[in-house]
Amino acid sequence: MLSSLLAPALLSLVPTIPDSWAPPSKVVAASADGAWSVTITPGKCTACGPHHTGEHNGTHATAKLSGPKVEREFELQYALMPVTAALTGEGDLYCFDHWGQLGHGKCLVRYGADGNVRWSRTLEQVLTADQLKQVPQSISSRAWLRSETRVEESSDAVVVSLWNGDRLHLDRDTGASRYEEVTDHADDVWGWYLRSMDLQRQGKLDLALEPLDRAVDLELDRVDGYLQLAYLMALRGTQEDRAALLRYAIARTSGREAPEAGSDPRRNLHYQLATALIELEKSEEAREILEELLDASPIMDSAAAALVSMEFRAGNTARAEQWIRKSYDAHLAAAKDERRGLVDATMTAAYLCQQAGEDLRAGAWYQRALDRGLWDENLVMAYLSLLDGRLDRPRDASRVMGKLLARWRDLRSATQDPEHRAWWDERIADFEQRQKALDVRAKRQR
Repeated sequence: MLSSLLAPALLSLVPTIPDSWAPPSKVVAASADGAWSVTITPGKCTACGPHHTGEHNGTHATAKLSGPKVEREFELQYALMPVTAALTGEGDLYCFDHWGQLGHGKCLVRYGADGNVRWSRTLEQVLTADQLKQVPQSISSRAWLRSETRVEESSDAVVVSLWNGDRLHLDRDTGASRYEEVTDHADDVWGWYLRSMDLQRQGKLDLALEPLDRAVDLELDRVDGYLQLAYLMALRGTQEDRAALLRYAIARTSGREAPEAGSDPRRNLHYQLATALIELEKSEEAREILEELLDASPIMDSAAAALVSMEFRAGNTARAEQWIRKSYDAHLAAAKDERRGLVDATMTAAYLCQQAGEDLRAGAWYQRALDRGLWDENLVMAYLSLLDGRLDRPRDASRVMGKLLARWRDLRSATQDPEHRAWWDERIADFEQRQKALDVRAKRQR
């Protein structure tokens, strides 16, 4: 029997195919029958960046193996740490991937209970060139293993789950590989989802729909796959194709219970359908969908932004302003702290105006907040960015910055901590330089 162990950061690192890695730490695991245990200690490589290819300056990772009448410590072919490892009931240790560089170098290694390498393989030796092209890649890594890596053992082979839900069989004695395409994932929701995503990456959009349906049937949270598929269909076809798929997805998922935690993921299907309908100039149907979304979730800012923008473009200024006010009130009501609520509501209202291209209206919301004494730093910075950028009003930006600097100087004077004072001095000096630059621009505009 096999017991797989995951290095502590694996679950957080692999799904995003990282280019920066947390330092590895020691891992302890046992075989499934408990007869064998292993402790893997990271190496101390001093010259191993994310593009490490095997050469290193320092000590390798080590494995301390304990079993029936056996106590042995040996060096691994990993300068820092293997990412994934599995221990058999016979004391064989399988290691996968170099820490910091998934899928490169000798990324599959089998060690015997005597500590010797039985075989090692690169991805090029176990996958075809066409298969390698489908592996998700980043600058540092090729994420060829499924993120929640599954390692199974049969009488003559070890089997691992791949990035797309398929399986790779590795002969225990020789390391020879056999690729197995998995077409039926039964109740494995993530397997169905991975297969759909892989088919989407290959451009086989029609084939990608069936496994996606199976995944969503098992777990409603997988509706984001419909959104990705709709996006690809719009790129390769038309907004009509996108809208048709979204209608299908909505019908397919209707009547289902929403997940217990978090917001209902189906709302994004409705929102994306509304944006497709806006592109198709079907404004009445889009408006109805967006208003229903906001009735159900008044602080769904993406829906509010789409609705406000549509109303402004249609010349319905009063209706647009009504929805801005509703969104403002909803954010205010949702806040536990009144001042925090006023800041969040103001920034939301300004955001909705800016998304609609109504920058002057956005500026008016910010200015009203400052006039009320809401000198929240995030709010002020957003206002300064608008004045200095899209509105191109350096004189007004300098005026606001001057008032902000006066407040900062008061805070600096009130602190007794020398380090905190030094921090304020540096920050104030930086913004004084920015204010001078604004004043220069303002003079040029006269």
